[in-house]
Order: sequence, then C-alpha cells, then structure tokens
Amino acid sequence: FRATLPGAAKTLPALPVGLASSAPTSGMSSPSAGAAVDWREELPGHISEDVCKACLEMSRRVAVAGLDEKRPHHGFTMVIGDEDQLASCGSSSFNPFLGHDIRILNADGELDDENFDVVRRNAFWADGAILVNGTTGRIVASGWFVNDLRKGGTKGGARTRSARAVAQQGGGCFVIKCSEDSQGQLDLFIGDQKRQYSRSSSPSVL
Repeated sequence: FRATLPGAAKTLPALPVGLASSAPTSGMSSPSAGAAVDWREELPGHISEDVCKACLEMSRRVAVAGLDEKRPHHGFTMVIGDEDQLASCGSSSFNPFLGHDIRILNADGELDDENFDVVRRNAFWADGAILVNGTTGRIVASGWFVNDLRKGGTKGGARTRSARAVAQQGGGCFVIKCSEDSQGQLDLFIGDQKRQYSRSSSPSVL
C-alpha cells in the first residue's frame, strides 16, 4: 500500500443529481423520480460531500468497467460513515487496510486515481463491505460485515438488507450498493431512504 496525506476538503456545489428516488423504507417523504436531489441537506455532519462523491465515482467506474485486468465485478457495497460509531456495528475478519493510511481524496478534494487503483485491486473483489471514514476519506476496512440486520427488512438479498440496515446505524451512513449483474446501476441509501443511480439518469453526473 502507498500511504498518503489527507487532502484538504473543499465544498462543492452539490452532490450528484439525476438520482431516481424510490419509496423510503419507513415513511419518510422522497422526491419524485428523476428529480435533482440536494444530498447536502440529508448527509449527517460526520459525512463529507466530497468523500461521498469520490466513493460514488469509484463505484460507478467498477460497476461499468469491472476490476483490474478486465475481471468482472461480483457486486459490492461501500459504507461511508463515522468509523468510531461503526466500530461496534460490524467487523472484518481479514482487513488488508489495517495499519495503512489509504485516502480516496487528493489535495484538491477529488478522487485520488492512484489510491482508487489500490482500492480496486484490494477491496472490491472481497465479500463484505468497504468501510470509509466519512470525514477524511480513509479506507478503514474491506470485507466488513454488519452485525445487526434487524433494520434491513425482509425484502431483497443479503447485500441489500445489510446496506439498508447499516445506513441507519452509527449515527447514519451513506451506503452504495452494486448488484452482481449491474453494469452501472447503483442503489444508494441514506438513513432509511433509498434511491437509485444509473448511467442513464444523468450523463453529466460528476
């Protein structure tokens, strides 16, 4: 791994638009399908807009182009949140990022392409989620599994239920889930709300 210094976060106009809204999981109102969503109003204070945008760009690239050496992805989840609060919510039995300081933001507060390659090679292929510090963009763990799925509901597979559950834990998380057969569509969870992003939603996203 190559350790990097944290990038200086900057404020961007808005998180990605063109996100189609689906029904919230517990009665909260949501915008109409295809509406532009100002995610800044919904992100907890411990989650940076820049980190979310970088994680969404990473996920989009892997969903569309696959892993290194032209290997297809097999589905994945990214959990962006407060690593201290999430420490009691899940664990990783083998974490190759332990003891390393790999951060997804560069000095301009944008996705660090070199570190993206490190994460793509070492994290996106594994079972379990990629856990990201929502403030610094540091990769905390890969192969991370949430302990409590009770808030995940009964619909969908294990990855969907886990994503829905952890989005409502640790003070609230921004969760990106990609299905095994996806070629660009991503399911996004914030708290108890779910939305979908696909390449056709907005060509100019990010």
